[in-house]
Amino acid sequence: VLSFETLTRVDIAALESTMASLTLNGTNDTGIIWDAGKVLLYRTSAGRLGKLKILEITDIITVKLIIEAVTYNADGSIYSSTGSLEITGNSECDLDEMSVGEILFLNDFLWDRVTELQTRISPLNDFIFVEWETEN
Repeated sequence: VLSFETLTRVDIAALESTMASLTLNGTNDTGIIWDAGKVLLYRTSAGRLGKLKILEITDIITVKLIIEAVTYNADGSIYSSTGSLEITGNSECDLDEMSVGEILFLNDFLWDRVTELQTRISPLNDFIFVEWETEN
């Protein structure tokens, strides 16, 4: 049984062909869409594979996205990781460097505050991802 914790780079690579550059709403006019624990698998703009788990989206007013994430080297070792990265609305995020708000050449996505109620992941550069469902 695979879980966020046991997913490896090999597991993520097997799903790379299903990844795409899509916008994905985290909030809309009905409120917060994503539950804590939601997992996205990704390939960064720099070409590294990784996984992120939604820890929390704060209230609909501040809409901070808080994630846990691991980005891997090609050999499967960990390139970078974070236990809790806080991303405020309209901030860019780099999942190679686990940085937020810095204007980097290869940022991966914008936590895009489109309207008062709609917030979404908007991929930047060559970032692609897919939603992953935990297998039971």
